[in-house]
Amino acid sequence: MVCTQRTDFTPAPTAMNLCASLQDRFFSRLVTALRGNDYWTLREIEGVTKKALKYHDVCWEHLSCSWDWTELRARLGIEIRRLRNVQSYELFRTEAGIFVKWRQWMTDEHWSRPVQLLRRQDMDIVQDMRPSELPHKFSAQDASGMLSFLEKLEALLMASGEDRSQQLAWLRRVINHQEPSLSSHPSIEQILQDIKEIAGGRPALAVASQAEFPSDVLVQLFPGHDAPSLPADSLMTVSSSFMPSSSAQEALCVPGDWVITSAKERPASTGMVPPFWLGQVLEISSSGDSALVRWYQPPLAKQSHFRPGRRKEVLDVFGKWEPIDQVPLANLPEPPMPLLRPEEVLEWGFELQDHLIPFAVFDKLLDYHGIDMTSLSQSSTSRGNLYRTHRLMGAIQ
Repeated sequence: MVCTQRTDFTPAPTAMNLCASLQDRFFSRLVTALRGNDYWTLREIEGVTKKALKYHDVCWEHLSCSWDWTELRARLGIEIRRLRNVQSYELFRTEAGIFVKWRQWMTDEHWSRPVQLLRRQDMDIVQDMRPSELPHKFSAQDASGMLSFLEKLEALLMASGEDRSQQLAWLRRVINHQEPSLSSHPSIEQILQDIKEIAGGRPALAVASQAEFPSDVLVQLFPGHDAPSLPADSLMTVSSSFMPSSSAQEALCVPGDWVITSAKERPASTGMVPPFWLGQVLEISSSGDSALVRWYQPPLAKQSHFRPGRRKEVLDVFGKWEPIDQVPLANLPEPPMPLLRPEEVLEWGFELQDHLIPFAVFDKLLDYHGIDMTSLSQSSTSRGNLYRTHRLMGAIQ
């Protein structure tokens, strides 16, 4: 079933934001209109809705199929994790391709760093891809179970003296695909054209009545709330593995790239040893079998907790790392050798954010290399507490 409404709106920056805004607004009013009312068929739902939403022109029709967007997304290789953590996201196109960015709260001013979903050279291939159709039809097993339930329900209603024969007959016809009559659904080309028109900006329609609550009023509830905003880049992860181009090659490590190596089997002479080492590639040998690396050391920070008493200093791997040549000798453990071999590298190819390691890198260290930074001995600092919350939010979804 597809429901449509006619009301006022202002074109949003992107088609995705506008479609989501219209759907959320309409269905919130639909739920309010239906609350407290009884209905058995879609026609009864339509009557209740039209009676309650006086300033909307509501109509409905039954579609014969939908489109398998999930299958198309799998073909594109796009994977999104923890989407529920964000309240707003934006898709946009540049000369390099298609990107997405997001933020946590609607009132936040800081967006995440844009993540590239599709390269420019692959856009011609993707624009010809279409999702497959999913017919709306009950299986024989599901239809048999629903018809058996209707027989029991009809017997219960007759015993209570309530006559619902017309509604039950309508439900049986729906289960047997005899009603409602299936409409000729809009083609995927028509849907894409409508999205393009929305993205281009349509003129505003008639202004809503004064008796109606304004459509786009943003009210900040609980302005005194103390829920902190997590770093936007850590709220969710987006990856795209769509690589149809035959000329695509693996990216090579170049001078300036950041690398992470294991700190195991590296005894400390003085100071505290971090759970891993962070370095920046300065030069790569002509043979490619070694690289000259400048190593970095995490700073010392006071533990962040609610226990009384003095707080000891710990290595804050979530803080701003600094070159080992700028660290006092008393706090400097024995660093790795300045020459690094490729097999010693755990992670590389990421960027620091204001000298801070992104949460996504800590996720990879835990998921792929077993280096857990959520223990209280490692994450008992201010930003470490945020990372532990970040991992907890991902685990419960």
